[in-house]
Amino acid sequence: MQSRAYKAVVSGLIPLVIGVACFFVLIGPRALNPGNIAWLASGDPAQHYLGWLFFRHSSWSFPVIGSNPEFGLELSNSIVFSDSNPLFAFVFKAISPFLPDVFQYFGIWLLICCILQALFAWKLVGIYTSDIIVKTFSAVMFVFSPAMLARLEPGHLSLLGHFLILAALFLVLRPYSKHHRQVLPWLVLIATTALIHGYILAIIFVIWVSNLFDRAIRHRVSSKTLFIENLIVISGLLAIMWMAGYFSVGKGAAASGFGSWHFNLASPINPAGWSYLLPEIPTQKGYYSDNNFLGLGVICLLLLAGVQAKTNIQRLLEVVRMHPAFFMAQIAMVIFAVSNHIGIGSWIVTYDIPEPLLKVANVFRVSNRMFWPAYYLLFLAAISATLRFRKPQVVRSLVILAAVAQIIDTRAGWVAVRHKLMVNPSSEWQTELVDPFWPDAASHYRKIQWVRPINEGPAWKVISYLAGTQKMGTDAVYLARISDKSLQEAGANAESVLATGDYARDTLYILDDGIVGRAAYSLRSEDLLARVNQLNVLAPHWKDCADCTQHPADFDITALRKPLHLGESIYFDFSNKGGGLYLLEGWHPPEWLGTWTDGNTGKLVIPLAENIRPKEIQLEVYPLLGGKKTEETITVVINGVYHPPQKLMKDINGPVKIIVDPSLSQSKAFEIQLITPAPTSPHSLGINKDDRILGVKLRSIRLM
Repeated sequence: MQSRAYKAVVSGLIPLVIGVACFFVLIGPRALNPGNIAWLASGDPAQHYLGWLFFRHSSWSFPVIGSNPEFGLELSNSIVFSDSNPLFAFVFKAISPFLPDVFQYFGIWLLICCILQALFAWKLVGIYTSDIIVKTFSAVMFVFSPAMLARLEPGHLSLLGHFLILAALFLVLRPYSKHHRQVLPWLVLIATTALIHGYILAIIFVIWVSNLFDRAIRHRVSSKTLFIENLIVISGLLAIMWMAGYFSVGKGAAASGFGSWHFNLASPINPAGWSYLLPEIPTQKGYYSDNNFLGLGVICLLLLAGVQAKTNIQRLLEVVRMHPAFFMAQIAMVIFAVSNHIGIGSWIVTYDIPEPLLKVANVFRVSNRMFWPAYYLLFLAAISATLRFRKPQVVRSLVILAAVAQIIDTRAGWVAVRHKLMVNPSSEWQTELVDPFWPDAASHYRKIQWVRPINEGPAWKVISYLAGTQKMGTDAVYLARISDKSLQEAGANAESVLATGDYARDTLYILDDGIVGRAAYSLRSEDLLARVNQLNVLAPHWKDCADCTQHPADFDITALRKPLHLGESIYFDFSNKGGGLYLLEGWHPPEWLGTWTDGNTGKLVIPLAENIRPKEIQLEVYPLLGGKKTEETITVVINGVYHPPQKLMKDINGPVKIIVDPSLSQSKAFEIQLITPAPTSPHSLGINKDDRILGVKLRSIRLM
């Protein structure tokens, strides 16, 4: 009894110490401060924190308790799709009244990930050895896994839950016993994973299904027993997913890009900046891959396995024969991870897959994550092969050296991540919204809407942070999945409001640059149209509000259209430099490198500085070309005067130069139309799934 108790204490205490120590080395203590949100201020962590902030202050909803209606308004879905770790969100929302005003649980989550990664690595390696030293340093290698730690760099915090995969591998690979309870461990694991992240859930679900087949094939478990387990686990999973809000998107969830985030076959030995010693392997541009580098320590152990290749291969085949369905599933998952874009370093070959299959595959478009179970099986294979050496001291020495090499060499990657997480603590984010207008407006309006609606718009973070801290709702958000139909309906409603000027009294509107000119034409006398801290604000009934501060930011739209001098340029991308103020009608929202015309005509106005006589207008425009369409024609009309058409081709270099008609020499402003005779959509040209009708993309205008 004493020996068993001692082993239990050691089996819990050593992984705990490893996990805590690794957390402080890799991440640092500042993330543990629940009032410190400085390290969450950018990228995906900002999405995670803001999703939690809105969820915390919303009322509980039943039966879908994960509903998060204020974070997205008409685009909203649930806490699941802000990747805010629903499990922790539910727990801390329940005790929210007892928490401080500023509170984040993501540092606690990261600490738990490190501890449980060490614990399940300890248990997994313990299947093959009882040597405490080997298990200890093996657990260290698992924690210093680049595939897990690299999730910190983009800030995919929930995806650090790799311990869930290790737990699933443990349930599969542990020696089978009829006395083992199978239903409860799998149900708890799958349900817990569903409340953490959908990608890991898909991985573990496949592992569980393959384990069902193996138990039926190898251990002749009765079909009745397996049916009952299947019924319990799937019913429980669907109930958990429904409750959390997985099915709240509906109406055609937007997802695309399968193959762009594929598993490159060179990834396990490609350090991608996570090794001092090993050189980086170039990869094909335009493709992205989560870091699946094994680490120097694991690679060295795998190379040593070649010393006893015959024995190790025989042992591997024995394990495969014991779990045939599981290893078949791993092969299938690796094939899915590779996708239809097979890459080895910079070499890549692509093949088409049927549209129905592509639609399904897009649900898990970042396919390289499906390699993670095989990734950890390689860790386990490296350690298992080392155990084949007969002398315990040799085995221990090799594992210790491998763990040290893993820690030191991967420091090339994790030290930079640690620096980012160890920023100076703060309980607030510094944003550009410093004008007194914002708190004043927050006391008068219940919602903030971005017009025109878009997921992850250019100013989504600062607007969401303002709305969240002021307990307002907003659709200026970033969600992992949204409904195409809901987005289209929201866009149609926005267009209607723009046309009529009938704005809701309880809503503050933020307008993208491309539609400010249109909003000015339908503006009612009681509404405020202002540019505040580089955002275009429309505040309904502000001017007839007795207790609303009348800020000097109130403006006539033409006053902000600064006259252009010779040699000056105006830019129309989403950098928010004011180019949209010059756009009148016929434009889509600003994008990277410019703004597309909506259909065949886009109109804009350029005021001219006093006493200048432009002889030439230079347009930086991009045509929409693809398939059989190899050129586009653009006609420029200035103040009603048509100028000769210009051809835009794939090999065009430099701006389109329009010689200004002499009859326009006395003009004080140029009203310009860009006309393309045959606008089309990227979808019809086979470029992507974008069905918008586009003419040309305008990047900049310069007068000469």
